[in-house]
Amino acid sequence: MTSFRRIRSKWRLVVPITLLSLLLIACGQTKSTTKSTTVSSSKSSNSSTIAKRQQAATSKSKITPHKVSWNKSKEAQLAKFMHQWQAEMGQSYQGTYDQQIPDHLGVKFPEAITDGSLNQMAFWLGESVHFSWGLTQGNSTNIDVLAAASGGADKQVWPRTYLFCLHHHRPVVLTTTTTNGGQVYFYDTQNSALQAGFSKIVTGESANPRSDAELNQDVATSLTKKPQQFPTAYQGTWYWYDDTDAKIQQYTLKSTSGLALNYYETAQPQWLNVKGAQQTAGAGSDFYLRYRYYDGQQIPVMIKASGASQWFDFNAYQTPELAQKFKNYRFGDEPADRESDN
Repeated sequence: MTSFRRIRSKWRLVVPITLLSLLLIACGQTKSTTKSTTVSSSKSSNSSTIAKRQQAATSKSKITPHKVSWNKSKEAQLAKFMHQWQAEMGQSYQGTYDQQIPDHLGVKFPEAITDGSLNQMAFWLGESVHFSWGLTQGNSTNIDVLAAASGGADKQVWPRTYLFCLHHHRPVVLTTTTTNGGQVYFYDTQNSALQAGFSKIVTGESANPRSDAELNQDVATSLTKKPQQFPTAYQGTWYWYDDTDAKIQQYTLKSTSGLALNYYETAQPQWLNVKGAQQTAGAGSDFYLRYRYYDGQQIPVMIKASGASQWFDFNAYQTPELAQKFKNYRFGDEPADRESDN
């Protein structure tokens, strides 16, 4: 798997490419990474409407300020929840909610936050962040850390640390497994039980995680229509970060003219396969849409793969800002890419 690399230069250019270009690129690739050529395309009002509808759906998890609070009672609820969760996971954690001092390879909590030392080396998705201990809500650029826990499985060599946070009044659970000194990289945990459990404790409201099945519920039926249609959640313009050229690229899934759509009914995940209607060679391009956590919300993230072995190409997002934020980050559920699979 390729390493996670950040390019800190400011970006201004979004390069559109057509879906047909993606298909041609996929067919022509061997062991090289994806590199797209620039082909002009326009955004349709329909694509924009779909994207807005999907973004509005994810905004339902936003928490208003008056619903946010933290006290000893909620700290005790978190302790009870974590005891149950770690037992189910077969893991063990030291938590500040138990008046313990979690230690991540010398970074101790809450001391590393209260003395400011963590802020000198903390990064969230590659960007520096500022942590505050306790419920402050004073500066929107700060992330309030309400609790911390470090540990893992019995035979796990390196620890995993969780920070239970508030950011823009939203409950967020960040995690790190950083083992190298000098910098600590945090990411949103993709454990839905942790995210939902902490959110319920903070807000007092049940948070039912959205399922990937919601995004893929009409995949099969959309392909039987005449003409075929892209599944509803797939439609629209998607943005991805081209690491080779350090640019944000885009493609639009709308018209199926000149295309043939299929899906792998028995595969996991059930990839949506797209080929040229007259294509007789090559595997085409594969797409799969799933939810991933970011900043306390679930956002749709599309995997793009290609080749006979469905090699991973990139993750795509509904806005160029998200594509820029995540760049070439991998969530862990992506298939192997061409380099690591050879």
